[in-house]
Amino acid sequence: MIKNGKKSIRYIFLIFFVSILLSGYLPIPTEAASERFILQESSYTPSKVFPGDNEIAISIKIKNTSSKTATDVEARLNLPSGMRSSYAGSIEQYLGDVESKQTVSLLFYIDILDTTEAKKYDLELELDWGTGEDTLEVPFYVGEKVAFVIIDATPNKLQAGAEGVQVKLFILNNSTIEANDVMVEFIGNGITGQTQDFLGTIYANETKYATFELDISNNVAKGPRTINIRLTWVQSGKIVSDILYLDIIIEGPSYSVWLIVIGVIFVAIFFIYTLRKRYFEKKELGDEL
Repeated sequence: MIKNGKKSIRYIFLIFFVSILLSGYLPIPTEAASERFILQESSYTPSKVFPGDNEIAISIKIKNTSSKTATDVEARLNLPSGMRSSYAGSIEQYLGDVESKQTVSLLFYIDILDTTEAKKYDLELELDWGTGEDTLEVPFYVGEKVAFVIIDATPNKLQAGAEGVQVKLFILNNSTIEANDVMVEFIGNGITGQTQDFLGTIYANETKYATFELDISNNVAKGPRTINIRLTWVQSGKIVSDILYLDIIIEGPSYSVWLIVIGVIFVAIFFIYTLRKRYFEKKELGDEL
């Protein structure tokens, strides 16, 4: 009997120690641990996003899956490199109290920099409330934007005062996708005339040239200048634009132009002189009669 009693005591102690050891590994559910949010849905407008796009509206719906109210909930959308808030406070939102099983909507506005890499991103939605915090991943896609490159421009020197100067601009689609309805515009102060050309579709790795007929003002600034070349096109059903930069040289009027101007002035003076001379000769003749 004594031996059996000792064995029973041993078994009791063994069970006690095993339960203590297991208690360190088996989680005990608590009310705080159940405070969790889930991402129900997300979307953004426009649905096609490219590098350089601004004020992208990101709509998000989250749900409090816990059995208690989350108090003083604050939300912040953490952005990776290449993205920024559209304005102060556009990636933060105060939700207040979110009751159990309640779904709430959030709206953020972000800008995509021109240098942002085209790929899938998981934006971090950070949630903080009175007794906890959580982080959800929001899928976001930046598509590849057609990249144009100016290959050559002929001529690259323009003379002040010249009219009807034909300039050809060679443009390469340096990407893997096509651009439709491409319009090219030559933008420069003191430069007018036919400054636009429609190139239609430019396929991947294809080069086309735009033709302009330009009038250069006499008052245009002389020397090296950087001209803006605006390109507008349709990509994936969306109107997209970009600015390229062209370095040219504006020269003063040519010597021949000055000769023409001087010749015109000389002829005008000679004509006036002849008229005045005839006038006075006729007047003297009349006085003699």
